[in-house]
Amino acid sequence: MRTNNWMRHLAWGVLGLVSQQAFPQATQDNNNGGGGSFLGWNTGANQTLEVKNEANQPIQWYTDNIPRMRLYRSQSTNINGYPSIRQNGYLGLSDVPIFFQPSGLGPFSRIHLVDTTNADPGDLSTYTQQLGFRPWMRNGITMTGNSDQCYMGAKYNGRDSSDIVLQWSDNPGDQPWGADRLRFLFTTRKITSRAYGAPSTEGLESFRVYVPNDTSAFVGIGDWWRATVLNAGVTVDPSERLDVLDRTIRIRRLIHDYNNDTLSRAVVVDGDGRLHWRRIDTWPIGSGGSGCEWAMNPGSPNHVYTAVGAANASCPDDNENVGIGNSNPIAKLDIRRNPLASTGDEIGLRVTTFGNDQGTLNLGVHSVLQRASGASAAAEHTGVLSVAYDGVVRNYGVFGKAFMSNGQTTVNSTGVRGECVLQTGSTVSTAHGVYGYSTGKVTGASYGVYGFAHTTPSDTLPNTPRYVGVFGKVQHSNVANRWAAYFEGKGFLSVGPWVYSDASLKADIEPLEGAMGLLQQLKPKTYRFQVAEHPNIGLPDGSHMGLLAQDVEEVIPGVVEEVHRPADIDSTGVVTTEAMSFKAMNYTALIPLVIAAVKEQQTTIEAQGAQIAQLQQALAACCANPGAGDGRMHTGEEDGTTEGDARKLSIAPNPFEEQTTLYYTLEKAGRAQLLVNSSDGKQLRVLHEATQQAGEFQHVWNTTELAPGLYYVTLLVDGEPVVKKAVKVAR
Repeated sequence: MRTNNWMRHLAWGVLGLVSQQAFPQATQDNNNGGGGSFLGWNTGANQTLEVKNEANQPIQWYTDNIPRMRLYRSQSTNINGYPSIRQNGYLGLSDVPIFFQPSGLGPFSRIHLVDTTNADPGDLSTYTQQLGFRPWMRNGITMTGNSDQCYMGAKYNGRDSSDIVLQWSDNPGDQPWGADRLRFLFTTRKITSRAYGAPSTEGLESFRVYVPNDTSAFVGIGDWWRATVLNAGVTVDPSERLDVLDRTIRIRRLIHDYNNDTLSRAVVVDGDGRLHWRRIDTWPIGSGGSGCEWAMNPGSPNHVYTAVGAANASCPDDNENVGIGNSNPIAKLDIRRNPLASTGDEIGLRVTTFGNDQGTLNLGVHSVLQRASGASAAAEHTGVLSVAYDGVVRNYGVFGKAFMSNGQTTVNSTGVRGECVLQTGSTVSTAHGVYGYSTGKVTGASYGVYGFAHTTPSDTLPNTPRYVGVFGKVQHSNVANRWAAYFEGKGFLSVGPWVYSDASLKADIEPLEGAMGLLQQLKPKTYRFQVAEHPNIGLPDGSHMGLLAQDVEEVIPGVVEEVHRPADIDSTGVVTTEAMSFKAMNYTALIPLVIAAVKEQQTTIEAQGAQIAQLQQALAACCANPGAGDGRMHTGEEDGTTEGDARKLSIAPNPFEEQTTLYYTLEKAGRAQLLVNSSDGKQLRVLHEATQQAGEFQHVWNTTELAPGLYYVTLLVDGEPVVKKAVKVAR
C-alpha cells in the first residue's frame, strides 16, 4: 500500500509534535543548533519509522523528563586507562541521570545496563565501576552497579576465533578479594519459613565460583548458602580448585573394559576428602601392588617378617610399621604383650647394651624425633612418651636410676636428666629442661617435681661440697626475666633461705644512709588478691598486709622488677592461661633498710633523751628557785625576756579560763618548741614544734582539759629555754 504525499506530510507533522512532547531534550538540541533530530516515515516502500539525527548527536529517551536510555553516536573515550575505546552505536540504559551527563563515561559495550544503589548518587564510580574493563568487551552486554562490573558476550581472539565470556570484577581498590561471588541460583514459589533452598528468598545455589585473591579461583559444587546458614551465618566458601560440598562424584561410563596395568599412580582420598596421587607400588599386599610392605606371618602371630619380596629401591621399607604380638601396628615398632598368667616382672621392651671404653657415649635407648625436610612442625614433639597405668603400690611414668657398683667412681651420676637446647637464632615461647605435672585427687601428697638427696653419716665424706634435692640455675645474667626457681602458691622452707652474702663476693661497699626517710615514704596497705580473676597463678585467699609494687617503685625502684609469666599450654597445644606481665617486689631487700632506720631512730632518741634530761634539770632548778636566774632562764619580765635576749614570750590573757594565746618572737631562724609543764616540773605536752625563720608568731592554746592551777610554758629555740608562768582559773 502506498501512501499519498498529503498523508505522509500529515504524519510527519504529527510525529514532529509528538517528538517535541516526548523528547524535549532532542527538541532543545534542535533549537540550540544541535543538528535537527526528528521522527518520520522514510520515503521507501517499506514505510518504517526512523529516529534520525543528521548532526551525529546521541539519541536519548526520556520518561518523567529524566533520561533513561541513550544511543551514542560515533565517538571514542578512555576507559580504565585504555585510550580510544570506540562507542559507535553503543546503547546505555539506566535510572541514574549522572550516567548520561557529559562527564559520564558512557556505555562500555554494545549494551550497557547501569543500576542504582543506596550509595552516593553523585559518585559515578559506584555505578560505572571500570576496574575490570578490557578492550575486548565489545559485542555483548555490560552490567555495572554497587561498585562492581560484569560482561556477557563475545571475546574476539583474532580472525575467525571467538570465545563466549561471562566475566565479572570485584572492587579490590576499596575492599579485599572475596567480597563478591559468581553464583548459579534456582528459585520457585516463595515459602516464608524456608531459610534456604529453592523456595527461600535466597534460592537454591547449584554451584559457586569464589575468588579469594588475584591469582586463584575456586569452584564449589553445592548449596554454599545453605552451608553458611547451618554454620551460624559464618560464610562458607570453596577452598580448592574444585570443592564438592556434599554428596559424591559419579562417572556413569568409562571406555569399555578400560584397563591399563602400565600406570604407576592411582587416585586416593585422604581423611579430609581431598584427592591425591599415590604410587601403585606402595599399595598393600593383595591390592595390586608389588607387595613390599611389612606384613605379619599368618602362621605365627607373635613373629614378623622384616620385609616381603625382593629389595626394591623404589619402595622403601622406612614407611612401613612393624608389629610384634600386634596384627595392626600403629607405630614403627608396635609391641604387645598380654600374658595369660603373671610369671613375675612383665617387660614390654628390654634393651641391654654392653658399653666399651672406645666410645664417648653408651646408650641403652636412643630416641631422636626430627621434623622431616620441608614438613610443617607438629603441635607437639616428644622424644619419649611413657605412660604407666594403675599400679598397685607405685606408678612411675618414667623411672630413671643411675647405679654405681661398689668401688666404682664417676664424675656425674644422674637418674634422670632433661635438657632443652636452643641453638642461635631459634625462638620458643616456653622451654623446659624438665617439666613435672601432677593432677587428680590424691589422699596423701601430690608432687609435680620431687627432689630427694639422701645420705647416711657413714657415707658422708669430709670434702663433700653439698647435697641438693633440687638445684636450679640461670646462666645468662643479661636476661631481664631470669629466675633459678619460680613458684606460684604458698612456699615452705624448713630452715629458711640462704643467699650469697660473703664480703669477698661484693664490691663498692658503702654505709646505708637516709633509710628512715625512705621508709617513711612507704605506704603499707591491707588488701586481698583477685583469686577469681586469675585462678591459675596460685594467688592466696583472704586478707593480707603489705606494699604495692607501684608505690615502692617510686621510692626504692631497685627492689621492684617487671615479671613476664609465660602462657600455660596443654598437651594439645591449646593456651589454657594467657601470658601476662606484672610487677614483683623483693621484700627481703627491705630488711637492711629497716635495720639502718632503727639505728638512725635510736641515735635520734638518745639525743632527744639527753636534751629532755637537760631541760628537766633546768625546769626543776627554775621551779625550786624562780627568782634566781642564771642568765638562761627568764620568767620575771612581762614579755618573758631580758634586755638583749633574742627570744620573747608572752601570754595573753593571763590568767585565763579555757583558752589563751602564746606570742613569741624569733630574731633569727631556729628550731622552736612550745612546751607545757605542771607546777612540779612534769612535762604535760608539746604545743608546737617546727623549724622557723626569724619573725613574730602566735599559738592558740586550748586549756579545757587542764585543771585550774599554775603552769609553766617554755619556749625552746635550738635547745635554749625561756619560761613563762601561766595561771588557769575556774569559771
